[in-house]
Amino acid sequence: MTYTRLILAAVYGVNLAMRKIEGGLGVVAGVLFLYFVPITYVEQFLAADVDSYKNLKAIALPNAIALLLLIWITLFTLWHGEDVLVQLNSDHLTAGVGAGDQGGLVGGVAEDVKSEF
Repeated sequence: MTYTRLILAAVYGVNLAMRKIEGGLGVVAGVLFLYFVPITYVEQFLAADVDSYKNLKAIALPNAIALLLLIWITLFTLWHGEDVLVQLNSDHLTAGVGAGDQGGLVGGVAEDVKSEF
């Protein structure tokens, strides 16, 4: 059950990063997926009595969640890092223009980022 959860977490983390999913909904869906899929497999297909084992339902769940988040964040940043950086810079630029600060620090940061790319 431990290795099953870890493999499912790795596959789901790659899936979330490839589809460019952001936010807490991916985490909640991942936790539910990692909890219920292995339990359903053991109870339905292997016909094991899961209730007779102590803590079998939650074994390796924290490790699987940590692996899911590690893979998701790493691959998302690797594959979509420039998109996020451009979005953050455009948000800062529009916030600075609305406040009446059209030059200043916000413009300087944006020029530095544009020169790097």
